[in-house]
Amino acid sequence: MIAFRAIGLMSLLLSPASAQLAIRLVQVPQKVVLPADPGSNLMLEVEVQGFPRAVALGALLGGPTVPMRRSGATSWQLNLATPEVAAMLPRGATHGRLFVHASGANGDSSGIGAVSSAPILWVAKGVRETSLGCRLRTDSGTVHDGSVLSSTWFDGEGITAIELRAPRGRIDKATASSAEHRLPFLRVAESEVMELRFDDQLRELVAKSEQLCVEAELDGVPASFVFEFAPRRLALDGTAEFSVIQREASYMPGSRGWLVVRIGDITMGGTELEIRDANGREVLAHRLVFEREAVEFAVADERYVLVVERLQNRLIGDDHAELFVRPAAGYMPDRIAILVRRVAASGDTFLRDGVKFDGLLAARSLSLAASGPSGRKLTVATFVDDVASTSRRTGEPHTVLGADGTAVTMREWLQRELEAMDAAEKTNK
Repeated sequence: MIAFRAIGLMSLLLSPASAQLAIRLVQVPQKVVLPADPGSNLMLEVEVQGFPRAVALGALLGGPTVPMRRSGATSWQLNLATPEVAAMLPRGATHGRLFVHASGANGDSSGIGAVSSAPILWVAKGVRETSLGCRLRTDSGTVHDGSVLSSTWFDGEGITAIELRAPRGRIDKATASSAEHRLPFLRVAESEVMELRFDDQLRELVAKSEQLCVEAELDGVPASFVFEFAPRRLALDGTAEFSVIQREASYMPGSRGWLVVRIGDITMGGTELEIRDANGREVLAHRLVFEREAVEFAVADERYVLVVERLQNRLIGDDHAELFVRPAAGYMPDRIAILVRRVAASGDTFLRDGVKFDGLLAARSLSLAASGPSGRKLTVATFVDDVASTSRRTGEPHTVLGADGTAVTMREWLQRELEAMDAAEKTNK
């Protein structure tokens, strides 16, 4: 699985009404055992950017929460050892995840939970290490080994069996629960192995579930294994906005923590970006992206676009990318972004104020010129005829030198690319 830093991790699941909120986990206890011993110090500190109406800690979506205390202009704290935290945990659970939630200053329909942090793992007091092993098997031969202290993501189909095995001792009982269903394990004849075998009917029963929880006892010691089912599509209501601080990561809205977006340094109009799943596998290859640019990716058989709405460089505070994700169907890419990308991919030489630039440096310069508040109002015509084609300092036209030695003005070069774009769009209709 992807390893995240406990300090400085940025995770946002934003609704349009609270797009400027951001939660950063600043201080997280190395190990959270609950309920904690009296007098324990399990201080959790977060930084919330924006104007939060409320900040609280929760264990279940829509479940009870514990308010956090403001400790600075943007800082909020809570000692996880307080009895209120232990009281809100799911009854009987041996481990789980905590989330910091924030709602916008103006309020919104979703209330607490509009913005959520990365998960904080906890384990119940008295839970001992167990030699019990849990495996989920599929019809493709893939094996997923469950972990007793964290969730295991399962991103495939065709479960054939879940197997519990202990090298020594006796498995007293075992059940798997999914939504409203509880499914008993059966002991394999003449062995200490217990197994839950899946047929078509059982697979259909759990197909719409988000997770499968296996609970068992080995010599009286309880253990739980949680298998999270990767979503087959993003749970989006139109377009979802979110932010990522440079050199950090954020969960993709609507993915339930399955997809992670990471960016690098924001510099010269661009940043490196990648999308990986919770098992660390590449969903969108690491690449340089510019402001306004859209990149397409898939979740199962559904296609989506991730759009770099704005790259923010700040004198005070963290540089960050403002992004949005939406279904790919019907999305019209920004034509200025396409032109900038074509410049970056070009092997020509771009002369600007007498200085030679390769395609990548020229594209960075153009991306910067089209950014900021004024850039939001740019038309393609203004970009081609003015912003990209003439010097702001002298008013002289920029020139492009082709590999064959021919020279054209930047305006002519961009106009030619626009015509190629138009022709390609007509062909694809």
